[in-house]
Amino acid sequence: MKINQRYGGIELVKDSGRLPTKAPILWREKQRRQLGQLRYQVRYLAVVEILAIGVPLLTFHDSFRHVTLFVWMIGSVILIAQASNLVVNERLSQSLEILMTTPLSGAAIVVQKARSMVPLLIVIAAPILTLTAMQVLSDWLIGERPHLTIYPLLHEALHLLIFLPLFLTIGLAVGLGARSRVAAMMRAIGIIVLWCAIPVGFLWEAIGTAPPFNFHLPYLTPTGVITGHSSFTNLLPPQQADYTLAIYAYGAITVGLFLWCFSRADQTMGRS
Repeated sequence: MKINQRYGGIELVKDSGRLPTKAPILWREKQRRQLGQLRYQVRYLAVVEILAIGVPLLTFHDSFRHVTLFVWMIGSVILIAQASNLVVNERLSQSLEILMTTPLSGAAIVVQKARSMVPLLIVIAAPILTLTAMQVLSDWLIGERPHLTIYPLLHEALHLLIFLPLFLTIGLAVGLGARSRVAAMMRAIGIIVLWCAIPVGFLWEAIGTAPPFNFHLPYLTPTGVITGHSSFTNLLPPQQADYTLAIYAYGAITVGLFLWCFSRADQTMGRS
């Protein structure tokens, strides 16, 4: 292609050939993945943002919400699948034994492995925040909102800060002791599907029969929290308290899983 011949040699950011002075596992993971390099991050972000904004604009107003949920779903599955194989890939390539002979503790390896997923978290979070902002703007332009507000955007950012690390930690915890890539991915994704997808239908059906008493039930799943934030300001104080309690609970689960991974890292990786 003529475009590629003319502009294909342009580099936004040149790679550095220097070896790392700290966090060697993180440096190694970034070198192995395209998303670990800034120029590829910019490309992926540009493509994802164009698709995230273009699809709703070409369809209809309410599709912003549907596309946001779709990005949440696809992004979460990709994140969990990648996280579940962080340690499995080392085990299958027989490089885990070499890592165990280094002075790095298992917890340090887990931390650096988790940090290597930050670029993917950014690529997932950016279109979700953009779509939420576009939804707020669209609601205001057609008169569904009396004035512009940033509260939906703040709620979505809070969900991203809690649930993306939670999904990452679940995948990492499952993959610590796994021996197969497929088994690790299927177990991690299965946990999220059972937790997020299956109970939601029953919970919403319960809401339809007795909403005053069962409105808090959807918050037992991440899906219920993520999809229910838009009406937070219209909730009664007890219901707002349920939402706040759910946020704290999911944050505590995330921290607890991280600490469990740290404490079990050496044992599950085979270090005596």
